[in-house]
Amino acid sequence: METELKLRILNPADAQALFDHDWVAPLLMPGSERQMKMHSLYYDTEQGDLNQRMATLRVRLENELTVMTIKLGEKKQASLHQRLEWNLILSEETWEPDLSEGFDAQAFLKYAVSDGDPDDELKEILELIDEKPLIPVCEARFTRTAWDIGYGDTLMELALDDGYLKGGALQETLLELELELKEGDVRDLLALGESFMERLPVEAEHCSKYARCLDLLEQEKRMKAGK
Repeated sequence: METELKLRILNPADAQALFDHDWVAPLLMPGSERQMKMHSLYYDTEQGDLNQRMATLRVRLENELTVMTIKLGEKKQASLHQRLEWNLILSEETWEPDLSEGFDAQAFLKYAVSDGDPDDELKEILELIDEKPLIPVCEARFTRTAWDIGYGDTLMELALDDGYLKGGALQETLLELELELKEGDVRDLLALGESFMERLPVEAEHCSKYARCLDLLEQEKRMKAGK
């Protein structure tokens, strides 16, 4: 299960300086800094089957890797987001799908991996979209700068995502921090998130990137309807 906190940065000028903050810098594990160029495309059927079931199918270019991810059953508590998650690195050795020709549920089930999430709900979603053409719905492009953090007995990743989200012809700036649980206790994650909001110019971000992209699509529909 993916467990993470999303925090919106209130002043864009403060973004890069957050890592140098007197309180944040000592938390960062030496030598753990990494940077990735990310381009995410979100897919669904023409009828929106995945969105209706609160499921997300994303294909993301992460530097040189292409990763397909399915997320299910989002639970939100303020800025805390929890979802079942399965990932598949797409390659010649695994699977190179043409999603416009139909989704191969068996191929995804064969190669995808998770952190022990049960497959029952996944199989229901895969049956729903099996052999159906999928179309790109919206996208996100951003640079991720990430560090590992040890807090209490818990390992987390702190990431700054800087770029934009796009839905239809509309786009908006993406600038947020993510704290993702890697190993340990979710209570440490929540405690650290509270400390971030108390000490830094950030606030809880309640919506996922995909949800914000879908909101852009809805805005575009309303604009067109109002013409």
